[in-house]
Amino acid sequence: MQILKSILILSLTPFDCNRSRIIKEYVSLSKEFAPLIVALNNGKQLEYEIIQGVSVKRINLKSKWLPKYFLFQILKFFEFGIKTLKYYKNYNIIDCHCLISLIIGFFYKKKYNAKLVFNAHEIETERSGLSKIRKFIFKILEKKLIYKCDTVIVVSDSIREWYMDIYKIKNVFCIYNSPNYIDFEKSIYFREKYNLLESDKIFLYQGMFFPKRGIELLFKAFKKMLNTNNYLVFMGKGPLLDEIKKQALNNNHIFIHDAVPQNELYKYTSSVSFGFSIIENTSLNHEYCLPNKLFEYIMYQIPVIVSNVKDQAAFVNNNNVGYVLNEYNDDSLAELINTIDYSKYDELIINIKKIKNNISWNNQEKKYCDIYKKLA
Repeated sequence: MQILKSILILSLTPFDCNRSRIIKEYVSLSKEFAPLIVALNNGKQLEYEIIQGVSVKRINLKSKWLPKYFLFQILKFFEFGIKTLKYYKNYNIIDCHCLISLIIGFFYKKKYNAKLVFNAHEIETERSGLSKIRKFIFKILEKKLIYKCDTVIVVSDSIREWYMDIYKIKNVFCIYNSPNYIDFEKSIYFREKYNLLESDKIFLYQGMFFPKRGIELLFKAFKKMLNTNNYLVFMGKGPLLDEIKKQALNNNHIFIHDAVPQNELYKYTSSVSFGFSIIENTSLNHEYCLPNKLFEYIMYQIPVIVSNVKDQAAFVNNNNVGYVLNEYNDDSLAELINTIDYSKYDELIINIKKIKNNISWNNQEKKYCDIYKKLA
């Protein structure tokens, strides 16, 4: 009889300390379980290391030097899967964080009689920008594999309802991707760094610089801010970094700041007036999203401005913690920013303080760990 309740987590990436959500989840689970993250080795990282108390082993692929063409990527995937099944045996639970990894999870469950968890970060079959062929393949895969899962974990209530409705399954749980609860003193970091007055209003976009997340809209809106006391800070990294640098050079109301460690984020985020989470509604996945940046703003007691997508808008309206951009265009955004009633700002902060403990990871953690306890 196997006494140790163990969890094997598959990551089809080299995995590093920036994967804050996964690390946070398995730091919580490590209090009662023995989680191991199995990842790819890109040759630039250690084969074995411990990140915040969680063990990470990276598999060396003989095929890793092959070009990143589709057929070669399939070959690499199969090598990763075969080595996982061969070297990491008899774990009680196999945890998959993307749809493709469920293929390995299915065979692992079959071979070792493990419980299979699909820890979905989004609705992969409904992502923006998917080609018709890839979407067709993903839908077939999900339909075949979702019924093999013992548990599905998602990040918003609408995504939970979608999985339950589409696939007629019941074992779906919503766990918010929120930060740990923290008490802190409000910072004036950005005000000091950019020599802004106390009367100036600072707006923040933090996170990855990807298309369709409102960055282009912010460029246009802040071109209309040159004669106002409204300033915008971008903090993060990603494909649009060079374009943001270009915009910052041409607009003295736009600043750019490097990404900062997750455990120091509050020192920076808490120094702004409002945080943006204005993802463009280009897919069902965006419509139902609840980005982690939304919860980070709330935890660091910053009111938010969000786009009018279902779950974000409902969260903001139900809790009265910010504003919803009803029409997704630069004129509407500029008007919203310029007409904010700062006499009600303290009321927003009071409302945020009321809910920040409830949405914190400290609160979500218990629900998350209970799911695995029942499985094990």
